Amino acid sequence: MPTPLTPHLSAAHTRYTTRNPLSHTAHQTALKHLPGGNTRSSVFTTPFPLTISSATNGTLTSLDGDTYTDFLGEYSAGIFGHSNARIARAVSDALANGWNYGGISAHESAFAERVCERFQEAGVEMVRFTNSGTEANMMAIATGIAFVNRYYLMAPAGGSSSNTTTITRVEKSKILVFSNAYHGATLTFPLSLVAEGGGGGGGGLVNGGISGPAATNLPHDFVIAPYNNVAETKEIIDALPRTTPSSGSSLAAILFEPMQGAGGCRPATREFAHFLRQVSDEHSAVLIADEVMTSRLGPAGLCVDYLGIKPDIMTLGKWVGGGMSFGAFGGRREIMELYLPGKQGGRLGHAGTFNNNVLTMVAGREGLGVYTREMVRFVNGLGERLRRGVWGVLADRGVIKRGSDGGGGGGGGEGIVDVDTFDRERRERDAKKLPRMFVTGYGSLVTVRFAGEEAEGWQALFYHYMLEKGFYIAARGYMALTMEAAEGDVDRFIECVDGFVEQYRELLI
Repeated sequence: MPTPLTPHLSAAHTRYTTRNPLSHTAHQTALKHLPGGNTRSSVFTTPFPLTISSATNGTLTSLDGDTYTDFLGEYSAGIFGHSNARIARAVSDALANGWNYGGISAHESAFAERVCERFQEAGVEMVRFTNSGTEANMMAIATGIAFVNRYYLMAPAGGSSSNTTTITRVEKSKILVFSNAYHGATLTFPLSLVAEGGGGGGGGLVNGGISGPAATNLPHDFVIAPYNNVAETKEIIDALPRTTPSSGSSLAAILFEPMQGAGGCRPATREFAHFLRQVSDEHSAVLIADEVMTSRLGPAGLCVDYLGIKPDIMTLGKWVGGGMSFGAFGGRREIMELYLPGKQGGRLGHAGTFNNNVLTMVAGREGLGVYTREMVRFVNGLGERLRRGVWGVLADRGVIKRGSDGGGGGGGGEGIVDVDTFDRERRERDAKKLPRMFVTGYGSLVTVRFAGEEAEGWQALFYHYMLEKGFYIAARGYMALTMEAAEGDVDRFIECVDGFVEQYRELLI
């Protein structure tokens, strides 16, 4: 049904199609062999996605010859920009000696040492590499389950001097995850999956047979709780079934994002993060922090540098591989040594043809040297400048209340309710408190968001408006600033947001 926004969005689509005939033709050609014309759902946009022909430093150039300031940064993987000289030189030198060895190279150990040094404050004593953040999270869950279900050699009761031992097995299978979380294509948990579907407001048990946006999820024994909601999460945990009397809770692991990326750049509260740490300790469960995106937001990641907790396992990806295909999971030595070769005591195997590929090993090691503590502060500062600036525009234009300045300490923005709930009535009340347009995030990861019945339409209209102004962002309003961004770029973006609000102010208010 047409709405007041419909003609504006239709006009934006028409202008976009007129401006990008070569991208349109490329899309039509791609449809012949690729469902939807692409092999990556997140980059599809209506009416068709841009086709990029080249990139350099902090810009992208489309097939149609338009150059865009890149504020997406390959969804965080491209934090170094598109032509960092140090990384390019490292990769070029490695290529000169061949690749795909089918064996171990010295680059593997050197990179692992640098990763562990960088994230040692987060408890990463040992690490294993994967090919993506999705795979890292999959392996972290499997590792966590194996660790809490390991065999214990128990001394006989009564203090007997007998050498006889008994073996007991702890049966833990439940993985606690959270609404609106995204841990990869096989681990996605939209709020609707529980709020409107299987869970119905009492903690969804998701273990296969799913339809809709999470149909590709792995068939683990997932339990879903509302993100940032301590009270409701506690109720769900307390209601979990017990296993044998000796093993206690059936909770094996907790998987959470210190800030949800795909979920709208929503930081966890310190209260929520510390609660999860406490629950993990009390239930002898493994706390897994998905820092595939957020590890860039502090010298050792967001958990230790902002939330003040240390996970048992930390997952990495995207930028840590120097912008190459990469993922990793690491943690305490006693957990990671499950992967020691058999006779040395380990029981888990982990193969992967490209886990230690030469290009990623050298690019990642060099990249960690490029993205220093000082650079973390610089890029985070640009993000804070952007978020505060957009918030100021929205306040000046009357879209949000002046009292909510959106600046406090890296949180999502005061006055914004970013606590999920499975209570339908409370969810509807909270939704009414949200302004039509607002901004959330922490440091260099920022999302411009919309609320209300036409939120998706507004999100699309904003995306196309910013493209017309020369900025490349995600269609959902997500941005991951790169080292190539400058204050002038940020200020120009803020000016464009002001222009957007001025043009559509009557519909926004």
